[in-house]
Amino acid sequence: MAGLPHLKAKTTMRDAPHLPHLSYLYNPYEIAICGYSGGGKTHLIERLLASLTPDLVMGYVKHRAHAFHMDRPGKDTDRARQAGASLVSIADGHHQALIDACEGASLASDLRYLRCDAVIVEGGKDLSMPQIVVVDADKKILDDLPRGAIALCGQEPLEHALPWYHRDAIADLRSLILDRWAQEAAAQPILGLILAGGRSQRMGLDKGVLQYHQHPQISHLAKLLAPFSRQVAISARPGQYEAESGLPLLEDQFLDMGPLGGLLTAHRRYPTHALLSLACDMPNIDATFLTALLRERSPLRLATVPRGEAGLEPLAAIYEPKFFRFAWEALGRGEVSPQGLLQRHRIHSFVPELKNALVNVNLPADREAWLRHREGRDHGDEGLTRESV
Repeated sequence: MAGLPHLKAKTTMRDAPHLPHLSYLYNPYEIAICGYSGGGKTHLIERLLASLTPDLVMGYVKHRAHAFHMDRPGKDTDRARQAGASLVSIADGHHQALIDACEGASLASDLRYLRCDAVIVEGGKDLSMPQIVVVDADKKILDDLPRGAIALCGQEPLEHALPWYHRDAIADLRSLILDRWAQEAAAQPILGLILAGGRSQRMGLDKGVLQYHQHPQISHLAKLLAPFSRQVAISARPGQYEAESGLPLLEDQFLDMGPLGGLLTAHRRYPTHALLSLACDMPNIDATFLTALLRERSPLRLATVPRGEAGLEPLAAIYEPKFFRFAWEALGRGEVSPQGLLQRHRIHSFVPELKNALVNVNLPADREAWLRHREGRDHGDEGLTRESV
């Protein structure tokens, strides 16, 4: 994948251990580098960032710094702050800075860190996140190890239950961090979500009950999604279906918002799950496509989305939990287009090998064309293309 290393899971998504949900401060993929002052934390972080940033967009947080001043006396922003402004910012065409003097303000609620792939925190011995501990020359930190310590780093080898790394072994420390994030990604539960709540006004019939294969499309997709997800659920309009399928029926809580309403409803019910979402009107999607989608999944980004002839296809995609922080914000602005959200944020997109995988069947004539081509496709023809419909 261009620009981002794959995080190889230790187990399959379906069989990964179901870890309890761990809250995060800045980003689901974060790690702290902590230790006593003068121990070399900043130098180590500089080198780690240099090794990670060719592939990842990284955030950095200096946790609980001593009193600091980022403003210059007499400048416009300083004068505004001295006059009583609690929130001051400055920006040029390439950078921006913000000084927040509001009581109780926290960067942990800042969406800008979620736009990063991952975050390194300097300090934060008291934080609930994985920590690499830089051991000081006197080894005093060993008497006060944080609970989140996953490794030790220093100049001299140590006999300890935690793994030890030389502070110059940057490649090994980089691998440790990426492996940790890969394990967290593998443990992320996936919900297979069948998006069936559209009104099917152009088709004239409920697309979820139309049959292209051996079963109605909802049943077909449920069977298709099962090996790739921990749970499968149906997104539908209120009263659209009876709860008889044995699958969770998620009736839209956000009405007249299109697919985003179904996605938000599912996220509200399964807030720790990534959503593997499929609409009912793409009958060419098969296990080969889903295998490729999971292989392409980039969990450090907001979503993994295939790209077809018409651009991004948001209704056959994987949405990471952190995507929904931006979705809720967009909802507050009245924006309900998943495609618009995806175009503005950091996602991973790819072009499926099967060029017809993302063909939509929206009209009766489209369906008739698809059915006519089915026999030809079974005999090795390409099947339905956008030109066919």
